[in-house]
Amino acid sequence: MAPIIALTANALKGDKERFFATGMDDYIAKPIEVKELQRILAKYAPSEEIQEKAIDFDFDKLVKKIKTRLELDDAIIIKLLNAFTKNLKVSSQELEEAFKTNDMQSIANLAHKLKGSSATLALDEIAAMMKKIEEDVQNNIEIRYNGIIQTINHYIHVLEDGLKNAT
Repeated sequence: MAPIIALTANALKGDKERFFATGMDDYIAKPIEVKELQRILAKYAPSEEIQEKAIDFDFDKLVKKIKTRLELDDAIIIKLLNAFTKNLKVSSQELEEAFKTNDMQSIANLAHKLKGSSATLALDEIAAMMKKIEEDVQNNIEIRYNGIIQTINHYIHVLEDGLKNAT
């Protein structure tokens, strides 16, 4: 879903809360300051770098990589990936909500959980994204979450397609 950013002629006390209460994801006040516009764009614009990594995803290569890493047979790997994909779907929604409400503790907890499970299942790109989120939370760095959620959703789609073909 595309973010909704309010643009207001002047910021009055209480505007921020009013905009969020009506379903806006963020707001920016006129006159627009370049730094504030950059913050909004960085936060909500999709990151092409992250999306390109997800596009190169190959389900069969992933299964082989897990097989080598964990020394498991294909049937167990498929069950693990199925459980992971279901969990990733729920966690993605929780992560998006935590980003929207700026719940840094939940963001850190979800990122930590997903980092570990992703790394175990050789989903190194997801693990790397989650590691970066953890570091950004620790260092109070604003996170470009729109691209992250889009990338996770792309992985979910690719994993679901691979799982359909594998069973």
